[in-house]
Amino acid sequence: MAPVTVYTAICEREDGWWVITVPELESVRMARARALREVPATVADLVVAMTGADPASVEVNLRTRKRTDPTPATELHHQGTERRRA
Repeated sequence: MAPVTVYTAICEREDGWWVITVPELESVRMARARALREVPATVADLVVAMTGADPASVEVNLRTRKRTDPTPATELHHQGTERRRA
């Protein structure tokens, strides 16, 4: 049995979607879901795709957060990606 790794899904509501940030992932750290019930599976799929982890070894800790920054989360992600490339 593979050891379990816990990933945090920080979920913020934006334009009818839940924008999900996974701080433990270094590259693609964002995903979206229409409903919170979709988040664990969405994050697990993202983790498996990005890390090659065994799906049975992925545990998702879901947290919701109210947006305080008026800049859309997806725009902030793109700005961060551009800064890393520079």
